[in-house]
Amino acid sequence: MMEKAPRSPQGRRLVGNIAVLLLSSFLLLFFAEIITRLAAPQRPAAGAADQPRGFYAPHPRLGFTMNPSFHGRLKQRDFDTEVRFNSIGLRDREFGPKPAGARRLLLIGDSYTFGWGVEEGERYADRLEERLREIPGARWEVVKAGTNAYSTAHELAWLREYGWSLDPDLVVLQFCMGNDFADNAGADYRVEDGRLVTVPPGPNGSAADERGLKAWARRHSHLYLMLRNLVNQPGVGRADRRRAEFAMFNAQVNRGSGRTREILAEMAAEARTRGVPLVLLVVPMRHQIGEAGVKEKALADYPNTVITETAQALGVPAIDLLTTFRESAGAGSSGLYFRHDAHWTREGHRLAGDSLFDSLRAGGWIPG
Repeated sequence: MMEKAPRSPQGRRLVGNIAVLLLSSFLLLFFAEIITRLAAPQRPAAGAADQPRGFYAPHPRLGFTMNPSFHGRLKQRDFDTEVRFNSIGLRDREFGPKPAGARRLLLIGDSYTFGWGVEEGERYADRLEERLREIPGARWEVVKAGTNAYSTAHELAWLREYGWSLDPDLVVLQFCMGNDFADNAGADYRVEDGRLVTVPPGPNGSAADERGLKAWARRHSHLYLMLRNLVNQPGVGRADRRRAEFAMFNAQVNRGSGRTREILAEMAAEARTRGVPLVLLVVPMRHQIGEAGVKEKALADYPNTVITETAQALGVPAIDLLTTFRESAGAGSSGLYFRHDAHWTREGHRLAGDSLFDSLRAGGWIPG
């Protein structure tokens, strides 16, 4: 057997230099990531890998629901919560025929109504139910029909599949400023291995934005996100960048406003036919109530203006939480949203539940 020739001194130096270069690059990126997280934290995107396996189940008419057989924990950077679902995929108890003398309020929505990041009992729907039970002589049931990632189109389909059969006396439709306009314009999902992925798929049959180093960096690296923003908007000042972000977001609102109006009109017509009041609950996003939203109020408020005027034209009363949340944040309530996740904390849910109850009471939808 021939023996390998010993590596030359030049070869050993080259290997050593490459190793030092790789180690130095790794340490530089590692410390740059830490500094970015401390000094300029970004908002990493969530992906299918961040969802528990078996969290969702496919549905022949709705596309997907939460999985009735799932019982486990939902873990993210900001929270660790227990989650279980009833037989129709709601994070709630089972509901049968409405008891005699009882009134039933149906809350339909997405991850905010679901209670993403908080425990059962801490959601705005739970707080609303607590307040309803304080009314002397009244007997209210609140159905918490929140499904993560549902659009208004999904919610209309769910109302037809399950909601009307629950015989509600009042329906509150929760509308999220963050994604409902865009989702109503055509975004959709499917279930893979009990996880939700976006449609259309990539070349390998899985979601196009769920694979590869770039997708991993979008979900985990604050340094990558900061550099991407700087590259996409070179030489742009902070104020100009803020306005550009709002303008880009509002362009999505314009694309989805027509389809949103059509869906809401269908839901309102069905509610009127059944003699059931329909109320719209408008959920603001964190960037709308913070410093950026205050400084660029006209741009920040635009989506809320579009949806409330649309609802008004259709005869659907709207309860917009934007002013309530902005005033609360201005008064020092900084913990209404999670630091990294865009959803409400238990404090945000409590504020929303109290505000919703007060508005429903003032509007005459809750007697007593």
